[in-house]
Amino acid sequence: MEQQPMPADVVVEGVTKRFRDVTALDSISVRFGRGATALLGRNGAGKTTLINLVSGVVFPTHGSITVGGSPVGSQEAADLIARQMELPTTAGFLDAKRLRRIFRLTDDEYDRLEELLSEFAVPARPHGKLSTGNQLKFALSLAFARNRPILLLDEPTAGLDFFGVDILTRLIRERSEAGQTTLVATHQPTLTPELFDRTVVIDRGRLLYDGDLDGILGMVPDDGEAATTRLASAMARLITGGGG
Repeated sequence: MEQQPMPADVVVEGVTKRFRDVTALDSISVRFGRGATALLGRNGAGKTTLINLVSGVVFPTHGSITVGGSPVGSQEAADLIARQMELPTTAGFLDAKRLRRIFRLTDDEYDRLEELLSEFAVPARPHGKLSTGNQLKFALSLAFARNRPILLLDEPTAGLDFFGVDILTRLIRERSEAGQTTLVATHQPTLTPELFDRTVVIDRGRLLYDGDLDGILGMVPDDGEAATTRLASAMARLITGGGG
């Protein structure tokens, strides 16, 4: 019997995405369900393209994507997704109150946004006047405050200090415990690998690995190194064709 999609499921079937002569994704089929998934790959692997496809920013050249059983781009699919937004750095007028209106945050979501901004120690000033690191914390606070069943994060630790990484780790873990879906795209495994229920590796638009953490770590010897170091080594071996 065919597995029916859950509200927090993203199903990518035979998706190819081309930008003129460049094939960013090539016949990708993958399913993201409850829990946290690490989407790994080097720069230009196709991670951001996949995030943009799932969020409906762009559409596949071939193939299909459904979110909670609804086609990507539909209002039903959009209502299930929050993502880490790249807010304009020059928009000095953007602050929490204006973003509340733009994103139509509920009272609870706005209260949560204020809590997270305080927890991340983001200064109470317009977004465009924040440092790069605090702009990232602002974007993450907004994404988590919206509390959708599916959360898409693209390089969420780039420029984040250790204090912010610790908070981010806890927030992702809380979502997993609540049965929500979190997809984290990164080219550098900064977050502890044990945080993730699944690991997906893509390179040059192709799916190289889709499985649990032990499977990919098993590609390299356990010499007592940190899991993040072993994961980076396993990714390199997989990408260069030395994986098991």
